[in-house]
Amino acid sequence: MHAVLYRTGTSLGETGQISAARDHYQHITNTATARLGEKHPDTLTAQSNLALWRGQRGDLTGSAESFTDLHKRMARVLGRNHRDTLNVQGHLAALRGQAGDPAGAAEDFAALLQRMVKALGKD
Repeated sequence: MHAVLYRTGTSLGETGQISAARDHYQHITNTATARLGEKHPDTLTAQSNLALWRGQRGDLTGSAESFTDLHKRMARVLGRNHRDTLNVQGHLAALRGQAGDPAGAAEDFAALLQRMVKALGKD
């Protein structure tokens, strides 16, 4: 069921309805937090999608703050080398580049690549 909810939000954003996507994920985040708790993987996924669409809407600072907080919590709950934690780290690197620090973003991506190969393997 949750895959349909995530796909709905992503489809909204992909069709140019960025605010609607952000609002959709805000609702999903609020509902998941209330019903499942802050540490549930579905709640963390909803928060990640919300942070992503906040950035797509132009709120790079808010998106980066959300991803930074989310990265810390995911590392504690899921582990530093979990795919979702690594994915959030990638979003942070991309935001750093979008914020005008391409060299810093490249360094972040290089470090992320090393962690991904170590955690997930070369393939």
